[in-house]
Amino acid sequence: MDHFDKYPKTVTTDSPAKRPGITTILVADPSVSECRNIQRALSQRGYHVLIAHDQPGIVKLCSSKKPEMIIIGSDFDGIHAKTIIRELKTDPRITDIPVVMISSEKDAGEIKSFFSHGVNHLVSAPVDESVLVELVERIDRGARPVRNERILAVTGDKDLGGNIMTTLSAYGYEVELVLNEADGLKLAAGGLFDLALIDSRMPEMDGTTFLGILKSAEKTKNIPVFILARDPDDKASLGNPNGLQTPEGVVPISSIESDLSNYVEAFFESALRRASGMSKVIAIDDSPIMCKLYSQILSKRNYKHQIISDPTTAIETVDKFRPDLILMDQNMPEINGFDLTRMIKSRPEHANVRIIMVTSDAKKESIIKALDSGVVDFLTKPFDEEILLARMKVHLNSKKLYDDLTNAYQLMETLKNKLEILSITDGLTGLFNHRHFYDTLSKCLAKSIDNGSTVSVMLFDVDFFKKFNDTHGHKAGDKALVMVADKIVSAKRADDIAARYGGEEFALILPDTGHYQARIEAEKIRETIENAVIEISGQAYKITVSVGVAVWNRKWDEDQLIIMADTALYQSKENGRNRVTMA
Repeated sequence: MDHFDKYPKTVTTDSPAKRPGITTILVADPSVSECRNIQRALSQRGYHVLIAHDQPGIVKLCSSKKPEMIIIGSDFDGIHAKTIIRELKTDPRITDIPVVMISSEKDAGEIKSFFSHGVNHLVSAPVDESVLVELVERIDRGARPVRNERILAVTGDKDLGGNIMTTLSAYGYEVELVLNEADGLKLAAGGLFDLALIDSRMPEMDGTTFLGILKSAEKTKNIPVFILARDPDDKASLGNPNGLQTPEGVVPISSIESDLSNYVEAFFESALRRASGMSKVIAIDDSPIMCKLYSQILSKRNYKHQIISDPTTAIETVDKFRPDLILMDQNMPEINGFDLTRMIKSRPEHANVRIIMVTSDAKKESIIKALDSGVVDFLTKPFDEEILLARMKVHLNSKKLYDDLTNAYQLMETLKNKLEILSITDGLTGLFNHRHFYDTLSKCLAKSIDNGSTVSVMLFDVDFFKKFNDTHGHKAGDKALVMVADKIVSAKRADDIAARYGGEEFALILPDTGHYQARIEAEKIRETIENAVIEISGQAYKITVSVGVAVWNRKWDEDQLIIMADTALYQSKENGRNRVTMA
Protein backbone atom coordinates (compact mmCIF):
# COMPACT_ATOMS: atom_id res chain seq x y z
CA MET A 1 0.00 0.00 0.00
CA ASP A 2 1.35 3.45 -0.88
CA HIS A 3 2.30 5.58 2.12
CA PHE A 4 -0.14 8.32 1.15
CA ASP A 5 -3.05 5.87 1.02
CA LYS A 6 -3.07 5.73 4.83
CA TYR A 7 -4.49 9.24 4.88
CA PRO A 8 -7.53 10.90 3.28
CA LYS A 9 -6.67 13.12 0.33
CA THR A 10 -8.23 16.19 1.97
CA VAL A 11 -8.11 16.92 5.67
CA THR A 12 -9.34 19.81 7.82
CA THR A 13 -8.42 20.74 11.34
CA ASP A 14 -9.96 23.25 13.72
CA SER A 15 -7.70 25.93 15.17
CA PRO A 16 -7.84 26.72 18.91
CA ALA A 17 -9.31 30.18 18.48
CA LYS A 18 -10.81 32.30 15.72
CA ARG A 19 -8.48 35.06 14.55
CA PRO A 20 -9.11 38.50 13.06
CA GLY A 21 -7.95 38.97 9.48
CA ILE A 22 -6.95 35.72 7.79
CA THR A 23 -8.64 32.76 9.47
CA THR A 24 -8.55 29.88 6.98
CA ILE A 25 -5.45 28.70 5.13
CA LEU A 26 -5.21 25.90 2.57
CA VAL A 27 -1.94 23.95 2.74
CA ALA A 28 -1.42 21.83 -0.38
CA ASP A 29 1.45 19.41 -0.95
CA PRO A 30 1.76 15.72 -1.94
CA SER A 31 3.90 15.13 1.16
CA VAL A 32 1.78 14.17 4.16
CA SER A 33 4.56 14.95 6.62
CA GLU A 34 5.23 18.36 5.07
CA CYS A 35 1.56 19.29 5.33
CA ARG A 36 1.32 18.02 8.90
CA ASN A 37 4.35 20.03 10.00
CA ILE A 38 3.01 23.24 8.47
CA GLN A 39 -0.47 22.50 9.81
CA ARG A 40 0.86 22.06 13.32
CA ALA A 41 2.87 25.30 13.19
CA LEU A 42 -0.05 27.37 11.85
CA SER A 43 -2.66 25.80 14.13
CA GLN A 44 -0.57 26.75 17.13
CA ARG A 45 -0.95 30.38 16.00
CA GLY A 46 -4.73 30.07 15.83
CA TYR A 47 -5.25 29.57 12.10
CA HIS A 48 -7.84 27.15 10.71
CA VAL A 49 -5.91 24.86 8.37
CA LEU A 50 -7.21 22.87 5.40
CA ILE A 51 -5.01 20.22 3.79
CA ALA A 52 -5.01 18.85 0.24
CA HIS A 53 -2.61 16.34 -1.27
CA ASP A 54 -3.65 16.48 -4.93
CA GLN A 55 -5.17 18.80 -7.54
CA PRO A 56 -8.82 17.67 -7.16
CA GLY A 57 -8.56 18.18 -3.39
CA ILE A 58 -7.20 21.71 -3.89
CA VAL A 59 -9.99 22.66 -6.31
CA LYS A 60 -12.66 21.14 -4.06
CA LEU A 61 -11.52 22.93 -0.90
CA CYS A 62 -11.05 26.26 -2.67
CA SER A 63 -14.60 25.99 -3.99
CA SER A 64 -16.30 24.78 -0.82
CA LYS A 65 -14.26 26.30 2.02
CA LYS A 66 -13.02 29.50 0.33
CA PRO A 67 -9.64 29.83 2.12
CA GLU A 68 -8.15 33.30 2.59
CA MET A 69 -4.61 32.12 1.79
CA ILE A 70 -3.04 29.22 -0.11
CA ILE A 71 0.33 27.67 0.74
CA ILE A 72 1.32 25.22 -1.98
CA GLY A 73 4.22 22.93 -2.83
CA SER A 74 5.62 23.22 -6.33
CA ASP A 75 4.93 19.77 -7.80
CA PHE A 76 1.91 17.42 -7.83
CA ASP A 77 2.62 14.15 -9.66
CA GLY A 78 4.16 15.99 -12.60
CA ILE A 79 1.67 18.88 -12.54
CA HIS A 80 3.48 22.06 -11.52
CA ALA A 81 1.65 24.12 -8.93
CA LYS A 82 1.83 27.25 -11.09
CA THR A 83 -0.52 25.54 -13.55
CA ILE A 84 -2.97 24.79 -10.75
CA ILE A 85 -2.72 28.35 -9.44
CA ARG A 86 -3.33 29.86 -12.88
CA GLU A 87 -6.53 27.83 -13.17
CA LEU A 88 -7.63 28.74 -9.66
CA LYS A 89 -7.04 32.45 -10.28
CA THR A 90 -9.70 32.44 -12.99
CA ASP A 91 -12.23 32.22 -10.13
CA PRO A 92 -12.96 35.86 -9.11
CA ARG A 93 -13.40 34.73 -5.49
CA ILE A 94 -9.79 33.53 -5.40
CA THR A 95 -8.09 36.12 -7.61
CA ASP A 96 -7.11 38.46 -4.78
CA ILE A 97 -6.12 35.98 -2.06
CA PRO A 98 -2.37 35.64 -1.39
CA VAL A 99 -0.62 32.52 -2.67
CA VAL A 100 2.64 31.32 -1.09
CA MET A 101 4.63 28.75 -3.07
CA ILE A 102 7.25 26.48 -1.49
CA SER A 103 9.91 25.62 -4.04
CA SER A 104 13.60 24.74 -4.28
CA GLU A 105 13.74 26.29 -7.76
CA LYS A 106 16.75 28.57 -8.30
CA ASP A 107 16.42 29.32 -12.03
CA ALA A 108 15.54 33.00 -12.36
CA GLY A 109 13.40 32.57 -15.49
CA GLU A 110 11.34 29.84 -13.89
CA ILE A 111 10.85 31.92 -10.74
CA LYS A 112 9.61 34.83 -12.86
CA SER A 113 7.05 32.51 -14.42
CA PHE A 114 5.74 31.62 -10.92
CA PHE A 115 4.70 35.22 -10.34
CA SER A 116 3.21 35.61 -13.81
CA HIS A 117 0.97 32.62 -13.03
CA GLY A 118 -0.38 34.20 -9.83
CA VAL A 119 2.12 33.38 -7.07
CA ASN A 120 2.48 36.27 -4.60
CA HIS A 121 5.27 35.01 -2.34
CA LEU A 122 7.98 32.37 -2.67
CA VAL A 123 9.56 30.41 0.20
CA SER A 124 12.63 28.23 -0.29
CA ALA A 125 12.37 24.47 0.19
CA PRO A 126 12.97 22.60 2.40
CA VAL A 127 10.73 24.98 4.30
CA ASP A 128 11.58 26.34 7.73
CA GLU A 129 8.22 26.39 9.54
CA SER A 130 9.19 29.38 11.70
CA VAL A 131 10.06 31.43 8.60
CA LEU A 132 6.80 30.42 6.91
CA VAL A 133 4.70 31.29 9.97
CA GLU A 134 6.43 34.69 10.24
CA LEU A 135 5.58 35.39 6.58
CA VAL A 136 1.94 34.33 7.06
CA GLU A 137 1.55 36.56 10.11
CA ARG A 138 3.20 39.46 8.30
CA ILE A 139 0.75 39.11 5.41
CA ASP A 140 -2.11 38.71 7.90
CA ARG A 141 -1.40 41.83 9.91
CA GLY A 142 -0.50 43.88 6.85
CA ALA A 143 2.84 44.87 8.35
CA ARG A 144 4.45 44.63 4.92
CA PRO A 145 1.78 45.13 2.27
CA VAL A 146 2.39 44.86 -1.45
CA ARG A 147 4.87 47.63 -2.15
CA ASN A 148 4.76 50.22 -4.89
CA GLU A 149 8.54 50.24 -5.35
CA ARG A 150 10.04 48.69 -8.49
CA ILE A 151 13.49 47.15 -8.28
CA LEU A 152 15.84 46.34 -11.15
CA ALA A 153 18.25 43.44 -10.52
CA VAL A 154 21.16 42.92 -12.94
CA THR A 155 23.36 39.83 -12.66
CA GLY A 156 24.71 37.14 -14.94
CA ASP A 157 24.21 34.53 -12.22
CA LYS A 158 20.83 32.76 -12.57
CA ASP A 159 20.97 31.30 -9.06
CA LEU A 160 21.73 34.68 -7.52
CA GLY A 161 18.92 36.24 -9.55
CA GLY A 162 16.54 33.56 -8.32
CA ASN A 163 17.54 34.20 -4.71
CA ILE A 164 16.96 37.94 -5.13
CA MET A 165 13.49 37.42 -6.61
CA THR A 166 12.55 34.87 -3.96
CA THR A 167 13.76 37.08 -1.10
CA LEU A 168 12.19 40.36 -2.20
CA SER A 169 8.94 38.89 -3.53
CA ALA A 170 8.15 37.70 -0.01
CA TYR A 171 8.03 41.40 0.92
CA GLY A 172 5.80 42.39 -1.96
CA TYR A 173 8.38 44.19 -4.11
CA GLU A 174 8.08 44.12 -7.90
CA VAL A 175 11.44 42.86 -9.17
CA GLU A 176 12.54 43.02 -12.81
CA LEU A 177 15.46 40.63 -13.32
CA VAL A 178 17.93 40.98 -16.21
CA LEU A 179 20.69 38.45 -16.84
CA ASN A 180 23.03 40.56 -19.00
CA GLU A 181 24.49 44.05 -18.75
CA ALA A 182 23.29 45.47 -22.07
CA ASP A 183 19.65 44.62 -21.40
CA GLY A 184 20.03 45.96 -17.87
CA LEU A 185 21.15 49.39 -19.11
CA LYS A 186 18.40 49.43 -21.74
CA LEU A 187 15.71 48.53 -19.22
CA ALA A 188 16.99 51.06 -16.69
CA ALA A 189 16.74 53.83 -19.29
CA GLY A 190 13.22 52.90 -20.30
CA GLY A 191 11.65 51.99 -16.97
CA LEU A 192 10.82 53.85 -13.77
CA PHE A 193 12.82 52.06 -11.07
CA ASP A 194 13.12 53.01 -7.42
CA LEU A 195 16.28 50.97 -6.85
CA ALA A 196 18.83 48.99 -8.88
CA LEU A 197 20.71 45.96 -7.51
CA ILE A 198 23.91 45.43 -9.50
CA ASP A 199 26.19 42.39 -9.33
CA SER A 200 29.79 43.51 -8.69
CA ARG A 201 31.16 40.98 -11.19
CA MET A 202 29.45 40.25 -14.50
CA PRO A 203 30.76 38.70 -17.75
CA GLU A 204 31.03 41.93 -19.77
CA MET A 205 31.59 44.59 -17.11
CA ASP A 206 31.98 44.93 -13.37
CA GLY A 207 29.56 46.68 -11.03
CA THR A 208 31.73 49.82 -10.84
CA THR A 209 31.58 50.33 -14.62
CA PHE A 210 27.82 49.69 -14.69
CA LEU A 211 27.33 52.17 -11.83
CA GLY A 212 29.33 54.82 -13.70
CA ILE A 213 27.24 54.44 -16.84
CA LEU A 214 23.97 54.68 -14.88
CA LYS A 215 25.06 57.75 -12.94
CA SER A 216 26.38 59.58 -16.00
CA ALA A 217 23.22 59.15 -18.11
CA GLU A 218 20.46 61.73 -17.76
CA LYS A 219 17.61 59.20 -17.71
CA THR A 220 19.17 56.95 -15.08
CA LYS A 221 21.37 59.22 -12.95
CA ASN A 222 18.79 59.43 -10.16
CA ILE A 223 18.22 55.68 -9.76
CA PRO A 224 19.64 54.61 -6.37
CA VAL A 225 22.08 51.70 -6.71
CA PHE A 226 23.06 48.87 -4.38
CA ILE A 227 26.14 46.90 -5.36
CA LEU A 228 25.99 43.16 -4.61
CA ALA A 229 29.55 42.50 -3.42
CA ARG A 230 31.03 39.03 -3.91
CA ASP A 231 33.78 39.38 -1.29
CA PRO A 232 35.12 41.99 1.20
CA ASP A 233 37.54 43.36 -1.42
CA ASP A 234 34.59 44.37 -3.59
CA LYS A 235 33.24 46.55 -0.81
CA ALA A 236 36.58 48.29 -0.36
CA SER A 237 37.05 48.97 -4.07
CA LEU A 238 33.54 50.38 -4.42
CA GLY A 239 34.00 52.92 -1.66
CA ASN A 240 35.02 55.51 -4.28
CA PRO A 241 34.82 53.88 -7.72
CA ASN A 242 37.20 55.79 -10.00
CA GLY A 243 35.98 59.14 -8.75
CA LEU A 244 32.39 58.46 -9.80
CA GLN A 245 29.38 58.70 -7.54
CA THR A 246 29.37 56.03 -4.86
CA PRO A 247 26.50 53.53 -4.62
CA GLU A 248 23.80 54.08 -2.04
CA GLY A 249 24.58 50.70 -0.50
CA VAL A 250 26.80 47.63 -0.70
CA VAL A 251 25.25 44.26 0.15
CA PRO A 252 27.45 41.17 0.64
CA ILE A 253 26.20 38.40 -1.63
CA SER A 254 26.74 35.95 1.24
CA SER A 255 23.87 37.63 3.12
CA ILE A 256 21.38 37.97 0.23
CA GLU A 257 18.88 35.43 1.58
CA SER A 258 19.11 36.52 5.22
CA ASP A 259 19.54 40.31 5.03
CA LEU A 260 18.75 41.73 1.57
CA SER A 261 15.17 42.58 2.53
CA ASN A 262 16.45 44.42 5.62
CA TYR A 263 18.86 46.52 3.50
CA VAL A 264 16.15 47.36 0.98
CA GLU A 265 13.42 48.13 3.50
CA ALA A 266 15.78 50.27 5.60
CA PHE A 267 16.72 52.24 2.47
CA PHE A 268 13.11 52.93 1.47
CA GLU A 269 12.09 53.81 5.02
CA SER A 270 15.00 56.26 5.23
CA ALA A 271 14.07 57.76 1.88
CA LEU A 272 10.49 58.19 3.08
CA ARG A 273 11.66 60.01 6.19
CA ARG A 274 13.83 62.33 4.09
CA ALA A 275 10.97 63.20 1.79
CA SER A 276 8.88 66.25 2.60
CA GLY A 277 5.44 65.55 3.94
CA MET A 278 6.39 62.06 5.08
CA SER A 279 3.31 61.82 7.34
CA LYS A 280 0.13 60.70 5.60
CA VAL A 281 -3.22 62.19 6.63
CA ILE A 282 -6.79 61.45 5.60
CA ALA A 283 -9.65 63.90 6.24
CA ILE A 284 -13.19 62.49 6.20
CA ASP A 285 -16.07 64.99 6.10
CA ASP A 286 -19.29 65.17 4.05
CA SER A 287 -19.16 69.00 3.93
CA PRO A 288 -17.62 70.36 0.67
CA ILE A 289 -16.52 73.48 2.54
CA MET A 290 -14.66 71.43 5.19
CA CYS A 291 -13.08 69.22 2.52
CA LYS A 292 -11.72 72.29 0.75
CA LEU A 293 -10.45 73.74 4.05
CA TYR A 294 -8.67 70.50 4.97
CA SER A 295 -7.08 70.32 1.51
CA GLN A 296 -5.72 73.87 1.86
CA ILE A 297 -4.34 73.27 5.38
CA LEU A 298 -2.69 69.93 4.58
CA SER A 299 -1.26 71.08 1.23
CA LYS A 300 0.26 74.16 2.81
CA ARG A 301 2.11 72.00 5.36
CA ASN A 302 3.27 69.45 2.75
CA TYR A 303 1.37 66.51 4.24
CA LYS A 304 0.63 63.63 1.90
CA HIS A 305 -3.14 63.53 2.13
CA GLN A 306 -6.44 62.24 0.83
CA ILE A 307 -9.78 64.02 1.24
CA ILE A 308 -12.91 61.83 1.50
CA SER A 309 -16.38 63.34 1.18
CA ASP A 310 -18.26 60.02 0.97
CA PRO A 311 -17.73 58.06 4.22
CA THR A 312 -18.94 54.83 2.59
CA THR A 313 -15.71 54.78 0.53
CA ALA A 314 -13.47 55.54 3.50
CA ILE A 315 -12.44 51.98 4.37
CA GLU A 316 -11.19 51.24 0.85
CA THR A 317 -9.15 54.47 0.77
CA VAL A 318 -7.72 53.88 4.24
CA ASP A 319 -6.68 50.36 3.22
CA LYS A 320 -4.84 51.63 0.14
CA PHE A 321 -3.39 54.89 1.50
CA ARG A 322 -2.45 53.59 4.98
CA PRO A 323 -2.51 56.95 6.79
CA ASP A 324 -0.71 57.86 10.00
CA LEU A 325 -3.57 60.11 11.14
CA ILE A 326 -7.26 60.61 10.26
CA LEU A 327 -9.37 63.73 10.79
CA MET A 328 -12.92 62.40 11.19
CA ASP A 329 -16.28 64.18 11.17
CA GLN A 330 -18.75 62.81 13.74
CA ASN A 331 -22.12 63.34 12.05
CA MET A 332 -22.16 62.00 8.49
CA PRO A 333 -24.86 60.38 6.33
CA GLU A 334 -25.15 56.57 6.18
CA ILE A 335 -22.35 55.99 8.69
CA ASN A 336 -21.34 58.15 11.66
CA GLY A 337 -17.82 58.84 12.90
CA PHE A 338 -18.12 56.51 15.90
CA ASP A 339 -18.99 53.45 13.81
CA LEU A 340 -16.45 54.29 11.11
CA THR A 341 -13.72 54.66 13.75
CA ARG A 342 -14.57 51.26 15.22
CA MET A 343 -14.50 49.68 11.75
CA ILE A 344 -11.07 51.14 10.98
CA LYS A 345 -9.63 50.24 14.38
CA SER A 346 -10.91 46.66 14.14
CA ARG A 347 -8.40 45.98 11.37
CA PRO A 348 -4.98 44.94 12.73
CA GLU A 349 -3.09 46.93 10.10
CA HIS A 350 -4.81 50.15 11.24
CA ALA A 351 -4.76 49.53 14.99
CA ASN A 352 -2.12 52.22 15.52
CA VAL A 353 -3.53 54.92 13.23
CA ARG A 354 -4.35 58.13 15.17
CA ILE A 355 -7.91 59.47 14.73
CA ILE A 356 -8.99 62.98 15.76
CA MET A 357 -12.76 63.52 15.88
CA VAL A 358 -13.66 66.99 14.54
CA THR A 359 -17.29 67.97 15.13
CA SER A 360 -19.65 70.70 16.25
CA ASP A 361 -21.08 68.39 18.94
CA ALA A 362 -19.29 69.29 22.19
CA LYS A 363 -21.52 67.37 24.61
CA LYS A 364 -19.69 65.36 27.28
CA GLU A 365 -21.49 62.17 26.25
CA SER A 366 -20.28 62.55 22.66
CA ILE A 367 -16.69 63.12 23.74
CA ILE A 368 -16.76 60.01 25.95
CA LYS A 369 -18.37 57.95 23.17
CA ALA A 370 -15.74 59.14 20.69
CA LEU A 371 -12.87 58.23 23.02
CA ASP A 372 -14.45 54.83 23.70
CA SER A 373 -14.70 54.15 19.96
CA GLY A 374 -10.94 54.60 19.55
CA VAL A 375 -10.18 58.26 18.77
CA VAL A 376 -7.19 59.88 20.47
CA ASP A 377 -8.46 63.47 20.51
CA PHE A 378 -11.61 65.54 20.14
CA LEU A 379 -11.79 68.97 18.46
CA THR A 380 -14.89 71.12 18.08
CA LYS A 381 -15.88 73.14 15.03
CA PRO A 382 -15.11 75.84 14.19
CA PHE A 383 -11.48 75.15 15.09
CA ASP A 384 -8.34 77.22 15.08
CA GLU A 385 -5.93 76.08 12.36
CA GLU A 386 -2.85 76.38 14.58
CA ILE A 387 -4.48 74.35 17.34
CA LEU A 388 -5.46 71.64 14.84
CA LEU A 389 -1.90 71.48 13.47
CA ALA A 390 -0.40 71.44 16.98
CA ARG A 391 -2.59 68.53 18.02
CA MET A 392 -1.84 66.68 14.79
CA LYS A 393 1.89 67.13 15.43
CA VAL A 394 1.60 65.72 18.96
CA HIS A 395 -0.25 62.61 17.80
CA LEU A 396 1.96 62.05 14.74
CA ASN A 397 5.05 62.26 16.95
CA SER A 398 3.41 59.80 19.34
CA LYS A 399 2.72 57.39 16.49
CA LYS A 400 6.27 57.72 15.17
CA LEU A 401 7.68 56.96 18.63
CA TYR A 402 5.38 53.94 18.93
CA ASP A 403 6.36 52.71 15.45
CA ASP A 404 10.06 53.17 16.20
CA LEU A 405 9.73 51.24 19.45
CA THR A 406 7.79 48.50 17.67
CA ASN A 407 10.42 48.28 14.93
CA ALA A 408 13.18 48.19 17.53
CA TYR A 409 11.41 45.37 19.37
CA GLN A 410 10.92 43.43 16.12
CA LEU A 411 14.60 43.96 15.29
CA MET A 412 15.57 42.64 18.72
CA GLU A 413 13.36 39.59 18.16
CA THR A 414 14.93 39.05 14.74
CA LEU A 415 18.44 39.30 16.20
CA LYS A 416 17.46 36.97 19.02
CA ASN A 417 16.14 34.41 16.52
CA LYS A 418 19.31 34.73 14.44
CA LEU A 419 21.47 34.21 17.54
CA GLU A 420 19.45 31.14 18.45
CA ILE A 421 19.90 29.78 14.93
CA LEU A 422 23.63 30.55 15.01
CA SER A 423 23.95 28.69 18.31
CA ILE A 424 22.72 25.43 16.76
CA THR A 425 24.23 25.63 13.26
CA ASP A 426 27.66 25.12 11.77
CA GLY A 427 29.05 28.36 10.38
CA LEU A 428 30.68 26.82 7.30
CA THR A 429 28.05 24.41 5.99
CA GLY A 430 24.83 25.77 7.51
CA LEU A 431 23.95 22.32 8.85
CA PHE A 432 23.07 21.71 12.48
CA ASN A 433 26.11 21.50 14.75
CA HIS A 434 27.36 18.63 16.92
CA ARG A 435 25.54 19.77 20.07
CA HIS A 436 22.17 20.21 18.36
CA PHE A 437 22.62 16.84 16.64
CA TYR A 438 22.86 15.11 20.03
CA ASP A 439 19.92 17.09 21.44
CA THR A 440 17.78 16.15 18.44
CA LEU A 441 18.84 12.50 18.52
CA SER A 442 17.89 12.25 22.20
CA LYS A 443 14.42 13.64 21.43
CA CYS A 444 14.00 11.31 18.45
CA LEU A 445 14.82 8.26 20.59
CA ALA A 446 12.37 9.39 23.29
CA LYS A 447 9.68 9.88 20.64
CA SER A 448 10.49 6.47 19.20
CA ILE A 449 9.85 4.87 22.60
CA ASP A 450 6.46 6.60 22.77
CA ASN A 451 5.21 5.68 19.30
CA GLY A 452 7.08 2.41 18.71
CA SER A 453 8.92 3.64 15.60
CA THR A 454 12.49 2.89 14.51
CA VAL A 455 15.42 5.32 14.30
CA SER A 456 18.60 4.98 12.24
CA VAL A 457 21.78 7.04 12.30
CA MET A 458 24.37 7.56 9.53
CA LEU A 459 27.91 8.85 9.93
CA PHE A 460 29.80 10.11 6.85
CA ASP A 461 33.53 10.69 6.56
CA VAL A 462 35.08 12.44 3.54
CA ASP A 463 37.65 10.07 2.06
CA PHE A 464 41.30 11.20 2.02
CA PHE A 465 40.24 14.68 3.15
CA LYS A 466 43.54 15.51 4.87
CA LYS A 467 45.45 14.77 1.68
CA PHE A 468 43.00 16.90 -0.36
CA ASN A 469 43.31 19.72 2.17
CA ASP A 470 47.10 19.61 2.26
CA THR A 471 47.34 19.49 -1.54
CA HIS A 472 44.84 22.20 -2.47
CA GLY A 473 44.69 24.36 0.65
CA HIS A 474 42.13 25.11 3.32
CA LYS A 475 39.86 27.20 1.06
CA ALA A 476 39.51 24.27 -1.31
CA GLY A 477 38.96 21.96 1.65
CA ASP A 478 36.17 24.21 2.93
CA LYS A 479 34.64 24.25 -0.56
CA ALA A 480 34.67 20.45 -0.59
CA LEU A 481 32.96 20.27 2.81
CA VAL A 482 30.26 22.71 1.70
CA MET A 483 29.68 20.66 -1.47
CA VAL A 484 29.33 17.44 0.55
CA ALA A 485 26.89 19.16 2.94
CA ASP A 486 24.81 20.48 0.03
CA LYS A 487 24.64 17.04 -1.59
CA ILE A 488 23.57 15.42 1.68
CA VAL A 489 20.79 17.99 2.05
CA SER A 490 19.65 17.60 -1.56
CA ALA A 491 19.61 13.77 -1.39
CA LYS A 492 18.12 13.25 2.07
CA ARG A 493 14.40 12.96 2.74
CA ALA A 494 12.44 15.91 4.12
CA ASP A 495 12.16 14.50 7.65
CA ASP A 496 15.81 13.44 7.98
CA ILE A 497 18.04 15.68 10.12
CA ALA A 498 21.54 16.49 8.82
CA ALA A 499 24.44 17.82 10.90
CA ARG A 500 28.14 18.47 10.70
CA TYR A 501 29.48 16.06 13.28
CA GLY A 502 33.01 17.47 13.32
CA GLY A 503 35.88 18.19 10.92
CA GLU A 504 35.19 16.19 7.75
CA GLU A 505 32.49 14.06 9.42
CA PHE A 506 28.77 14.47 8.87
CA ALA A 507 25.78 12.79 10.48
CA LEU A 508 22.17 12.08 9.60
CA ILE A 509 19.23 11.07 11.80
CA LEU A 510 16.56 9.05 9.98
CA PRO A 511 13.30 8.91 11.97
CA ASP A 512 10.95 5.98 11.41
CA THR A 513 13.55 4.15 9.30
CA GLY A 514 14.66 0.52 9.63
CA HIS A 515 17.62 -1.48 8.31
CA TYR A 516 16.46 -1.95 4.69
CA GLN A 517 15.40 1.64 4.02
CA ALA A 518 18.42 3.07 5.86
CA ARG A 519 20.79 1.24 3.50
CA ILE A 520 18.87 2.52 0.47
CA GLU A 521 19.07 6.11 1.74
CA ALA A 522 22.77 5.77 2.57
CA GLU A 523 23.60 4.44 -0.88
CA LYS A 524 21.59 7.22 -2.52
CA ILE A 525 23.53 9.91 -0.65
CA ARG A 526 26.88 8.19 -1.23
CA GLU A 527 26.21 7.96 -4.98
CA THR A 528 25.02 11.59 -5.13
CA ILE A 529 28.33 12.75 -3.64
CA GLU A 530 30.39 10.38 -5.80
CA ASN A 531 28.74 11.69 -8.97
CA ALA A 532 29.31 15.35 -8.07
CA VAL A 533 32.27 17.37 -9.34
CA ILE A 534 34.10 20.15 -7.50
CA GLU A 535 36.19 22.65 -9.46
CA ILE A 536 39.48 23.88 -7.97
CA SER A 537 41.63 26.32 -9.98
CA GLY A 538 39.98 25.24 -13.21
CA GLN A 539 40.44 21.53 -12.52
CA ALA A 540 37.56 19.13 -11.78
CA TYR A 541 37.84 16.75 -8.82
CA LYS A 542 35.57 14.08 -7.37
CA ILE A 543 34.90 13.60 -3.68
CA THR A 544 33.73 10.35 -2.08
CA VAL A 545 32.54 9.45 1.40
CA SER A 546 32.58 6.37 3.58
CA VAL A 547 29.35 5.69 5.44
CA GLY A 548 28.45 3.80 8.60
CA VAL A 549 24.81 3.10 9.51
CA ALA A 550 23.34 1.87 12.78
CA VAL A 551 19.70 1.03 13.53
CA TRP A 552 18.60 1.61 17.11
CA ASN A 553 17.79 -1.57 19.03
CA ARG A 554 15.73 0.31 21.67
CA LYS A 555 18.25 -0.63 24.37
CA TRP A 556 21.21 1.63 23.60
CA ASP A 557 21.39 5.26 24.63
CA GLU A 558 22.40 7.84 22.01
CA ASP A 559 26.12 7.41 22.75
CA GLN A 560 25.97 3.67 22.17
CA LEU A 561 24.02 4.17 18.95
CA ILE A 562 26.68 6.59 17.69
CA ILE A 563 29.44 4.15 18.67
CA MET A 564 27.80 1.44 16.55
CA ALA A 565 27.50 3.78 13.55
CA ASP A 566 31.11 4.91 14.04
CA THR A 567 32.30 1.29 14.14
CA ALA A 568 30.48 0.61 10.85
CA LEU A 569 32.07 3.74 9.38
CA TYR A 570 35.53 2.49 10.39
CA GLN A 571 34.81 -0.79 8.61
CA SER A 572 33.85 1.09 5.42
CA LYS A 573 37.19 2.89 5.51
CA GLU A 574 39.09 -0.31 6.23
CA ASN A 575 37.40 -2.11 3.34
CA GLY A 576 38.41 0.42 0.69
CA ARG A 577 36.30 3.55 1.38
CA ASN A 578 33.47 4.98 -0.76
CA ARG A 579 31.06 2.36 0.55
CA VAL A 580 28.22 1.82 3.04
CA THR A 581 28.53 -0.55 6.00
CA MET A 582 25.59 -1.49 8.21
CA ALA A 583 26.24 -2.08 11.91
